[in-house]
Amino acid sequence: MKAHIRAAIVRLFGNVFFTSRYSPHNHPRGEYFRVYVQGLRLKFLLSCGFGVVMVGRCASGKSVMLEKALPGRVVTPDREAILSGKLGAFDMTKMPAGMFALDESIYFDRTDLVRAFPELRKRQVVFAMQALGHTALVNLGALFEGRLAIIYLGNPDEYLRELNQFMVNGGG
Repeated sequence: MKAHIRAAIVRLFGNVFFTSRYSPHNHPRGEYFRVYVQGLRLKFLLSCGFGVVMVGRCASGKSVMLEKALPGRVVTPDREAILSGKLGAFDMTKMPAGMFALDESIYFDRTDLVRAFPELRKRQVVFAMQALGHTALVNLGALFEGRLAIIYLGNPDEYLRELNQFMVNGGG
């Protein structure tokens, strides 16, 4: 891997916070408290001007954590459009006021998202994705200009494996 690509990846993924996957079946009260604390972390990062990306595999608890942290302000793409093989439209005028989250944001139309970058830069937004490489597809590094924080639902070893796979695949 070329040095400049490796440096860009480190810059893009520099602010990483780890948390385990949400598992309410084992210890419901403990999990609820942990989700509450992660919600506080998420809100703190947003209020400090960071763009936040929550990365976790399918069924890792991203949606639950977002809904607990930002109740009623989690926007999901149109499921019917996704099932038909299309990307969901993204319309900034339909977004909630204040902090909000885009769940499964890789399924929003990327052209619409890029067009909304000037307005998204002014807002406090969380993007939820299933893989680190999705941040490059949506070009979140450009959106947040180095002020990107990642909350990774998994352990550091999984993160390093995923980061290595991302680099092996040419950075996106």
